[in-house]
Amino acid sequence: MVRPLRLEFPGALYYVTSRGDKYDIYLDEDDRRAWLEVLDQVCHRFKWIIFAYCQMDRDFHLLVETMDCNLAKGMRQLNGVYTQYFNLRHNKTGPLYRGRYKAILVQKKRYLLAVTRHIALLPLYRDMTTTLENWPWSSYPATIDTVKAPQWLARKKLLNKFAKKRKKAIQAYRQFIMEGKGLPSPLEQTQHQILLGDDDFVARYQQGIHSEFPPERAESSDKANILPLHSYQQRYPNKKEAMARAYLSGAYTMAQIGDHFGVNYMTVSRAVRQFEKKDD
Repeated sequence: MVRPLRLEFPGALYYVTSRGDKYDIYLDEDDRRAWLEVLDQVCHRFKWIIFAYCQMDRDFHLLVETMDCNLAKGMRQLNGVYTQYFNLRHNKTGPLYRGRYKAILVQKKRYLLAVTRHIALLPLYRDMTTTLENWPWSSYPATIDTVKAPQWLARKKLLNKFAKKRKKAIQAYRQFIMEGKGLPSPLEQTQHQILLGDDDFVARYQQGIHSEFPPERAESSDKANILPLHSYQQRYPNKKEAMARAYLSGAYTMAQIGDHFGVNYMTVSRAVRQFEKKDD
């Protein structure tokens, strides 16, 4: 099978999903909150904008806009850090997710609203709830202003597509979502497994207009520029700063850094948070 092109460029919009391998990826509300905390870290670090998200039991769904070419790096952190948390808390080992995440490049003008509706309706489709307002593990309640929206949720940007005034926009958005019940999923229009858009959009990205070089060269170049962990120790006498800078390089997981510095991954996570706050 031919490996799909890695379509990453500033301003790209993706529908992303990951599914658990052997069991549910959320076993209780604490797990769901922990996942949201990791997502918050990812959005802050990689400047992601989320238009919609939904946590089910065995999978999650995101509609994310990336400001830089960093979908792969962000997903590595999201899935990697949460897997470490989950395995430690529930005394599990091995991969949590079934293979790599799936990502579809979405044409904003034509499919952004349709995909947000698909994600919002998932709890109804799977009989997780009878009313979307009562499913707290999606972006829908925050979008309609029943709960506080996280900073990274593009609530205002989404509602502005319906009306200028907030109340009218929310009313129109809710109506739009409910009108989607029973309609075919927009994902059925996906072409080549990774492109959701009209024919011109698909043809343009099939040619790889935004690819500066093939994925193989990009990966080998990245590996050549990786700084060894012991170099971070030598450059930065402050242990917390050394761990944070190593993690923010994108080359290492928290577990790898923790093993090298002789601490657990939660200590690395706290060091990263403190460093980012100080840097702000």
